[in-house]
Amino acid sequence: MIDVDTFNRQLYEEHLEEASFLYEQRVHGLDDLELTWLDLAAYESRRDAHLAGLICGGPHALAICREAGLAGDPGELFCAVYVHCRQADIMPLLEFLHEFEPSDPEHIRALVEALVLACPQVWYKDLLYFAKDQVPIYRPVVLRLLAWYRNRLALTLLDEYATSADGLGSAFPWACGRINARHQVSELRRILEAEDKNTDLRETALALLRLGDTELAPFLAKRARKPWTRLALGLCGGPGHCNKLMNATPTSSSTLLGLGLLGDVSGIPPLLGYLRRTEVAPIAARALELITGATLFERAWVPEEPDEDVLSPAELEAWRDGKPVLNPNGNPAGEYVDRISQDINTWLAWWRKNEEAFERGKRYRRGKLITPKLLLDGMADPHTPNMLRDLAHHELLIRYGCDVPFELEMPVAQQQRAIEQIAEWVAHNDDRFKPGAWYSHGFLV
Repeated sequence: MIDVDTFNRQLYEEHLEEASFLYEQRVHGLDDLELTWLDLAAYESRRDAHLAGLICGGPHALAICREAGLAGDPGELFCAVYVHCRQADIMPLLEFLHEFEPSDPEHIRALVEALVLACPQVWYKDLLYFAKDQVPIYRPVVLRLLAWYRNRLALTLLDEYATSADGLGSAFPWACGRINARHQVSELRRILEAEDKNTDLRETALALLRLGDTELAPFLAKRARKPWTRLALGLCGGPGHCNKLMNATPTSSSTLLGLGLLGDVSGIPPLLGYLRRTEVAPIAARALELITGATLFERAWVPEEPDEDVLSPAELEAWRDGKPVLNPNGNPAGEYVDRISQDINTWLAWWRKNEEAFERGKRYRRGKLITPKLLLDGMADPHTPNMLRDLAHHELLIRYGCDVPFELEMPVAQQQRAIEQIAEWVAHNDDRFKPGAWYSHGFLV
């Protein structure tokens, strides 16, 4: 007969395995176009039930989480930090963090998400001093936690380490844009002008836009050939910046998405042309739909992406020669999917029929003159991809001045509350803005 300790260990290991799996499923679900953002709530509720089982397991379950978390798997790391945050004392968490060294972005993400969800606010000062004075590698993690909640303790890290050799990396601009650190605008500008390779330049540009830098659009337009400028230019650009993006080479996904965000119909002819290029046709179609709302869909066969590690040398050579990967039945591996049409003839026919309904020089979103209400509707729509929901939130802030906090990593229930708060802002402010006009932080461009 199995003894109680063995039974409990197996039970806690099962809880840990399931919670870890569901954490990673939720992370992958953010980019899965077959899932709606509301679907992620099912992962969250199941994950949280297993985490509750671990919390109820006391010291025995905590020891199992600690052992697994130190092994470095992102899902198990998330669970370990979460369960440590639900203890009565911070010391076990600090001891765990001191022993664990985050080595890649997935570790950072797991640490931040666990702390955001579970860390008591009364521990923030202890975490701040732990990161400042004991283990500097945790400064970006703690900064993201504090900035997530707009906690002014974040300014301590921002002000002390923004320009030091032991810096904050991409957490610096990310936090500046959330904590409203306007006194760091000159440092953010310096990073962009120097094209500092140690900082995420696109995130730096977004931070400046969030902070109300109205001079950034011409700065970005002059550098539109640099890929990091293009998405930011789509979020802040004026009527003349569509040409800057159209002429930017080499073409990238951010170029085409930037055209879609601008919403100027002068970007439609080049986007139609990009449908001929297989490597960018999906994002060109997405940008066209973003402007026009044409709802042109097709059913298309999508070949399975091969796993080169499991293919035999002969299969790998055949794939490199352009032959499809075969499934165990000897048939081409893949599936039919419903997607926005990438057929140029379908789009050309639609545009010829509907072009006169669009006014030159105006901004459009899904076929209508853009307003804050339209951006809100896009964020709330279950079928809007998460990337576009995040960009819509940036637009609400950068174009119209709506500063309600929102992050894709928020639990679904918290996202719904944020959308309700944005809806309240829209109800009081939507009438202030001319549909289809170009704005920057609430003022006409």
